[in-house]
Amino acid sequence: MIAHSLILLLLVSVVPLNSLICYECACDQTSVSQCNCSDTSDLDDNDYCVIYEQRDILGTYIDLTRIPRNSTWVFVEDPYYVLVVESIRYNLTAQEWYLWTNSIIFGCDWDLCNSPNLIDSLPDSFKLSIDENWLDTNIYGTGSVDSCNYCPTGVCGDTLNPIDFSQCPITPCVNVTTVI
Repeated sequence: MIAHSLILLLLVSVVPLNSLICYECACDQTSVSQCNCSDTSDLDDNDYCVIYEQRDILGTYIDLTRIPRNSTWVFVEDPYYVLVVESIRYNLTAQEWYLWTNSIIFGCDWDLCNSPNLIDSLPDSFKLSIDENWLDTNIYGTGSVDSCNYCPTGVCGDTLNPIDFSQCPITPCVNVTTVI
C-alpha cells in the first residue's frame, strides 16, 4: 500500500498542473480543411495558443500553434488578443493607393482556444486609412515630411477619442524614410 501511495505521489509531482493545450497544424487558404486537425500540444512553458495567418501574393498560410509569452515576436499582456499588421501600398498601373493586410494573429491562453473553427471569424482587416492627398504629396510625390507626431507612449488617444494628436505633439524630423 505504501508503494502504491509513493508511486501515485511521484506521478502527481511529474504531471504539470498549469499546462496549456493548443491545437498544432497548418494549412493554406485553399485547403482550410487541413486545419481541422486533432493534433495538440500540452506544455507548461507559459505559452499562448495562436492562430497565425500570413498573407503574401502567392496566398494565405494559416498556422495553429503556440508561442512563448515572452517572445520577441509579440508580447501578450491580455488573456486574448487580435493583432493585424497592415500596410498602405501604391499601385503604379492603376495609380491608386490600396490596403494590404500582411498578417493576422489571434492569441489566447486557455485550453484549445486556437480552435480551427475560429479561422473564418478572424477579421480581414482593421481598415487602416490615411488621407490620399497627404500620401500623394509626402510619400509618393515630391513632397517632404519635415515634421512628425511624437508619441512617447505609443498611444495618441483613448477609447472615446481614438485619435487625439494633442497627446502626440508635432516635432521636427530629419531624413524620415518611414512615416508611422
